[in-house]
Amino acid sequence: MYLLLLLFAAHAKCATVILSHGRFRAEVRTSGEYSLALPAWSWVFRGSLGVPAAHVRRQAGRDVLGDYEEIVFTYTQAGEREGMVRLYENRPVAEFAAKMLSTGVNRGTFPDFREYPAKLYRFGFQPVPHAVYEFGTLGNEGPWVLFDGALRTLVISPGDHFFVSDMQSHGQLASAIVQSVRELPAGFSHATVFVAGQGINATIDRWGAAMQRMDGRRAPSPEADILLRELSYWTDHGTTYFYHYDPQLGYRGTLLAVRKAFDAVGAPVGSLQLDSWFYPKGEYGDWHKRKWTNAVGGIYLYQADPYLFPHGLSGFDKELGLPLITHSRWIDRFSPYRHEYRMSGNVIVDPRYWNRIAAWLRRSGVAVYEQDWLGRYAKAEANLTDPQAFHNQMAAAMQRYGLTMQYCMAAPADFMQGARYDNLTTIRTSHDRFQRSDWDMFLYDSRLATALGIWPWTDVFLSSEEANLALSTLSAGPVGVGDPLDKIDAADLRRAIRSDGEIVKPDVTIRPLDAMYLEDARGTGGPMVAETWTDFGKLRIAYVFAYARHGESAAEIRPRDFGFPGPVYVYNWKTHSGERIAADGEARLPFTNGWGYAVVTPIGPSGMAFIGDWEQFATAGRVRIPKLSDGRTMRFTVAFAAQEAAQTIAVYSPRRPEVLSADGSVTARYEAQDHLAWLTVRSWHRPTATVEVQRPDQ
Repeated sequence: MYLLLLLFAAHAKCATVILSHGRFRAEVRTSGEYSLALPAWSWVFRGSLGVPAAHVRRQAGRDVLGDYEEIVFTYTQAGEREGMVRLYENRPVAEFAAKMLSTGVNRGTFPDFREYPAKLYRFGFQPVPHAVYEFGTLGNEGPWVLFDGALRTLVISPGDHFFVSDMQSHGQLASAIVQSVRELPAGFSHATVFVAGQGINATIDRWGAAMQRMDGRRAPSPEADILLRELSYWTDHGTTYFYHYDPQLGYRGTLLAVRKAFDAVGAPVGSLQLDSWFYPKGEYGDWHKRKWTNAVGGIYLYQADPYLFPHGLSGFDKELGLPLITHSRWIDRFSPYRHEYRMSGNVIVDPRYWNRIAAWLRRSGVAVYEQDWLGRYAKAEANLTDPQAFHNQMAAAMQRYGLTMQYCMAAPADFMQGARYDNLTTIRTSHDRFQRSDWDMFLYDSRLATALGIWPWTDVFLSSEEANLALSTLSAGPVGVGDPLDKIDAADLRRAIRSDGEIVKPDVTIRPLDAMYLEDARGTGGPMVAETWTDFGKLRIAYVFAYARHGESAAEIRPRDFGFPGPVYVYNWKTHSGERIAADGEARLPFTNGWGYAVVTPIGPSGMAFIGDWEQFATAGRVRIPKLSDGRTMRFTVAFAAQEAAQTIAVYSPRRPEVLSADGSVTARYEAQDHLAWLTVRSWHRPTATVEVQRPDQ
């Protein structure tokens, strides 16, 4: 049941309509003043149209987010407009929108809050040259995250027209259309979305879910394409073979040798990326005629350079025998495409081009199309149609021919627009060549991606870089390396993958704890602590990655920070040891080389705690542990790749556990000091083996 108050003063100019649903209370007066409040928090945002509001009324309806009530009114501001403030009955979501009833000059803002709660912390994303998180300031594309010391959180963003939205935060909190758009046609409308909740991560996720639902998107699964399922090899900026190859083998021969080298060490790759070197660029249509620079060399022709691939891309794909990921830039100013297709800015907005390219990629064995430079050069003109046409045509053509997409160097608007495409599976959320200095950026920027249902990509690194490999695996996104032929670290790679190349990953992308936002907003420093997990019904296995940012030697692990109501076992992944911790206790996670990693797992009804495959980063990742239950006994299933005969599973138990049953063989070893049982499980010529164990005193 909702509360609705409709109040009228004696004089019409003082008429007020008030709505209250969930966390929000909205008010519009015929004087043109309006407000949005969160009464339980004593937060109030007030603004004014600057002109009177007419025909102020309430109405009800239903859309993809559910039942709502709204206040609707008209006003005159460079043309006739209709305003709307909508509150949803069963969601903590509010929406403001303005619609042009007649064509008019682009002028004015709605909402435009000149009064708002003081001393709220601010977290947002700057758009140039691509989305980068920032505390204290708010980017002009959104989304904005406002929160207080109690972690009460409000997310504000455009609801549509992301590429021409102008979010204004200097002395006001307002939403408008960029001034490069001079006129707004009749029927044009622009919405701003507000989502409130307790907890920063939870509210960001709630906002993203609402945005996806509004766009009718189905978020891709963690195994939606080959890039997400299996280890990949990359030739992009920062790798060994970026515009470089073994001169004795040639580019084609070098890449064919790469596949063989990874197969030989037992760490097969499932796909191979071809970066900007593979197609002709610049004024002379050459793949690498001059030293490559950012300012020179857009696409001349989007095809495999015949010097590198004399039998075309499809010929190379047949030799390689792996799906390809192909990079793309903007269109060069000398490209013949500019005379053949309709252009906007430096990109093509012509479905004939996109269908032609997607069909060619499909014939050539390409599985993933990578659109790079979105935040800088690969941009359409800032008008009401072209930016969306560019993204829509790209996505539709790739979808038609069965390709998924990856965005790189994307601005926040690209992220939000990308939430409309089922086949946008991944997006890069760090700089080129992933390294230690990118860790904070990756963790915070990934929140924008994952909230919108897009899996984040760390960018490439070397297989010997254990910490980078761990973070990439815990992202639940792609894991891709760019090693030279003779320096593949197969032992490290096997911490991320099975022997068939499948990535053993968590359910969700690793994210900073809510407390990290508060510490970084206050500038109080401290180590970063981030978590992800695997859920088996109500049983959660948490993975905790922590690292020094100001010279710290350790981080504190508290079960309550990860939502555990009872005792847990904290397993130090690096030392293969651990300790039982009470729900209100804490464990010290020491850093080696500036970082530490732990598995935090609850003590279940069996009196034991499941850790999983001790060799993997995601010890209970689903491609290794598809099933787990804990009651009077603990029961789990181990999945094997074709080449695997045995895996060792770690379980915490106060006493040596008893194996009750197994559809394979189990060899047990027990360490009394850490109360760890090491169960080596062998399958009987099956892809899985199920084991049931109990404590001897149960």
